[in-house]
Parts: sequence; structure tokens; C-alpha cells
Amino acid sequence: LFTAPNGYLQSGDQIAIGTKGPMTVYANTIAFDSAGASLLGAPLDPKAHVTLGTALFTQGVITTGLAGMRGKQLLNQTVLSPLEIAALAERDAANAPDTDFARQFLDACRRVAALAP
Repeated sequence: LFTAPNGYLQSGDQIAIGTKGPMTVYANTIAFDSAGASLLGAPLDPKAHVTLGTALFTQGVITTGLAGMRGKQLLNQTVLSPLEIAALAERDAANAPDTDFARQFLDACRRVAALAP
């Protein structure tokens, strides 16, 4: 968590790792009760890092950065096409252990990419 120039608590969401309790809070941010945010004067916008930061803070989740993560700026998501996702999955799989899950995931990516316009 950090305070952004606008004065609101914010949290990046590029990666989240945690136990069941904190991850449940993270996963349910979209349904976050506005009462907690209004106490802090934060705007509720489900697309913003402010809502995530406020939800985590008001529900007692402590966050820390990951060692080696570069850049502290918040970025909006980029929507990838099925073809792009399949290509990235193929590239990652080339250097990953061959597992049933990996094969199933790659097969699913390929099927979806094949259906893409």
C-alpha cells in the first residue's frame, strides 16, 4: 500500500500472493462495501487502484512489495487478444516443466486462438 499524489491509499495489482483470508479480500474488492471507503474519503471506482488499496487497508490486509519488482507506477491493464495470449503461453511453456496442467492450458489457449477472428 502507498499513498498516491492524490492523497488516497492505493495498491498495485500486477501480482498478488497470499493466504486464503487476504486473497478473499483481494478477490472480493469488486463487491467492497462503500462504508469503509467513505470513512477515508476515498472514491469508489472498481477499475481504480484506490478501491483495492482502501479495501485491503480497511479490512486489515498488510501488503508488501516483492523483491526485484521494478517500477512503482500504476499501469492500466492491456487487453490481449486470444492469439497474443496463446503466443505468450507458448513462449513461456518452452522454458517451463512439462505438466498435465501446462499441456491442458496450452491446448485451451490454442483452441480459443483458433476461434478468434
